[in-house]
Amino acid sequence: MTAALQMPSPKKTKKGGSPLPVLPDLNPTLSPADAIAEAWKKESQENQEKWRREDAKARYDYEARRRWKKDRPKM
Repeated sequence: MTAALQMPSPKKTKKGGSPLPVLPDLNPTLSPADAIAEAWKKESQENQEKWRREDAKARYDYEARRRWKKDRPKM
């Protein structure tokens, strides 16, 4: 096996419990934003529409609460 494919040995926990697995970075050059973009591309068109509707609803609900709080008299 090459060094890149070898998994490091698991480390024991301080309390002597089961060993903790050590996971290698799958793609260290991929930023979190890039990972999200890649996952979004893999979503079906139907799921993308569902997410867009839910996002719009959450945005509307949040803004409605802020408008109500702003328009409310202080006393």
